[in-house]
Amino acid sequence: MTEVDRRVYVDKSTLLGLQFQAQKLAMNNLLHPSGIFSGSNRSRLRGQGFNFEELRPYRTGDNIKNIDWKASSRSHSRVVKVFTQETDRPAIVVCDQRPTMFFGSRVYMKSVVAAHLASLMIWMLYMRGDRVAGVVLGPEQMQSQNPSRAMMQITQFIANVVTQNQMLGKASNKALALKNDLSSALARALPMLGSSGTLVLITDSLSVSDSELSTLKLMSARHNVIVLLVNDALELDYKTAKDLVISDGRSQLKLDTAKEDILQYQQAMSEQLVKIRKSIGHSGLPFASFNTEEEPFRQLNLLLKRGR
Repeated sequence: MTEVDRRVYVDKSTLLGLQFQAQKLAMNNLLHPSGIFSGSNRSRLRGQGFNFEELRPYRTGDNIKNIDWKASSRSHSRVVKVFTQETDRPAIVVCDQRPTMFFGSRVYMKSVVAAHLASLMIWMLYMRGDRVAGVVLGPEQMQSQNPSRAMMQITQFIANVVTQNQMLGKASNKALALKNDLSSALARALPMLGSSGTLVLITDSLSVSDSELSTLKLMSARHNVIVLLVNDALELDYKTAKDLVISDGRSQLKLDTAKEDILQYQQAMSEQLVKIRKSIGHSGLPFASFNTEEEPFRQLNLLLKRGR
């Protein structure tokens, strides 16, 4: 059996193995809303919550911010509130593996970068104590699970990512016409987030509509919402489109980019990408950009270090 190019498709063993790379990463609560690579304003993500446990007498070293002054007045002695940390908040990773992600002009397909990022993020969220789950948007169907602390949740999520990823380039025209949009994925994820959770969306700039952006902004009022955008350099700059060869990992086809209609199409796509990225930046949602040239782990590691 011919080995599949891992720059084009992902496999389960590779994604499961990212657990060890994820251990080297730290989820930081500060990200630039205008993108990790630009902008000066920062948006603080909600940390893990705290539940009220009891009142007890003040002890030396207690934080004075936790003093309950009304209770202290009634008891004529200082009383502090005791909180326990909530360590099992729901965290949902939404990974886009639709046909628009099956593209790459550099090293990796966008779909491969998204799969690696999704795996790294779900491992990180799991290791910080969250109940994790995933929603995978594929070329033919959407797969999801309910949040859980069970390790098998990650295994199942990664299996779903691999299944949908390996269907790319093979789906029928009928399947591609099926309604399988981002709105459906957000609608499925919302009830799983409970009263306060974390949503990580991994997609490309082509796939976020104005209505979906509005939904994400509404969700961010109660939940941590992080958007990771994966785009190829060719999408961002149509002027680099020359002497192109496209491939599905098995066969190749050279494109004639000298035709005026192709250049106009590429220019329109570039303008659309810029518009969407600006809209996300102006929304105040924490987001970061990833390319198809550098290793996904390296990009995420750099992003988190810059966010400190």
